[in-house]
Amino acid sequence: MNEIAVNKELIQSYILTSAKYDYSVYEKRILYRIIELLQEYTKELLGEYFECKEAGREYNVIRKNIYQKYFLQKNLFGDIDITMPLSAFLKDKQDHNHAIAKQALLSLNLKRVQCENENVWELFNVIERPTIDKKHGYVSFRLHPVIASVLVDFSKGYSKYALEIAMKFESVYSMRFFELLNSQTKASNLTYTIEELKSMFQIQNKYKLTADFFRNVIEPAKKELDAKSPYSFDYKINKQGRKFHSITFSPVIKKEAVEKELRRQSPKHLSPELEDYLLNHIGYTPGEINANRDLWFRATLMLPDILVQLEKLSGKSRISKNPKGWIIGAIKKMIEKIKEERRQANQAIFGDN
Repeated sequence: MNEIAVNKELIQSYILTSAKYDYSVYEKRILYRIIELLQEYTKELLGEYFECKEAGREYNVIRKNIYQKYFLQKNLFGDIDITMPLSAFLKDKQDHNHAIAKQALLSLNLKRVQCENENVWELFNVIERPTIDKKHGYVSFRLHPVIASVLVDFSKGYSKYALEIAMKFESVYSMRFFELLNSQTKASNLTYTIEELKSMFQIQNKYKLTADFFRNVIEPAKKELDAKSPYSFDYKINKQGRKFHSITFSPVIKKEAVEKELRRQSPKHLSPELEDYLLNHIGYTPGEINANRDLWFRATLMLPDILVQLEKLSGKSRISKNPKGWIIGAIKKMIEKIKEERRQANQAIFGDN
């Protein structure tokens, strides 16, 4: 049974960044998907918030319109239930290996975090009640409110870009080094003793020879980061006397790759259908569309039926002296209304976190 005693303020780093756990690649991918789901919610990119009743129990439910097959809900006790497809964390969409999924969920369920201060001692499983629906290809599990709030905090500081990259890695060591590099607020060097790294990765009893540690851990991680990530590292081995003692890692940033990805993610790309509707049905000029491109992009995320909404607004706008300006104002009001509803939903689910 994996357990670690930490102060409440330190749970976040122990779960994800500097945890002394031997996570598998699949366990890490599940955690990344949880973060992604919570991140989409906290960034107000989710679709619909509503309340429902089932078997006499009330639920606050959040459904993602970006990823229709995911959902998150809170029960009366504050626990967060999550459902996602197996393909969300397996190797690819064709990979439906239930044994791998079962092992990853079982392992996460057995990992525990202890929290203790002057007055309270608490013990939490990273996830609880894992279930696999083999017929339909889904997994479900529960997060304790404390664990959920920790992951929400982490999601606020972990870019969507970083999550997309991390999901590509085949080595858990690549994932861990990527997290360490991504957690840096600036490109400064990091130094760890070899024993600290072995402890962090829970491989204290492996690779007795330093050369084996570098051959099986450091070099494969660097190679995969070099190939798949715009962030990698160089390293220098430090000696204490005649013995290899520590490693200094120097972040390497491939500026061209970063800039290319940021351009790809820039809110400059609207769907051809929306562009056509704005131009040919409402009558915006290309310049007018570009001037409000960020607004239209946000509208596509927050209003999944944007074309239907525009059709309704187009009819109503005829009473205005400036129909195009009236539509923009109406879209802004709709977005602000949804933002306020989600802010209240977020507070209901996660409290003040």
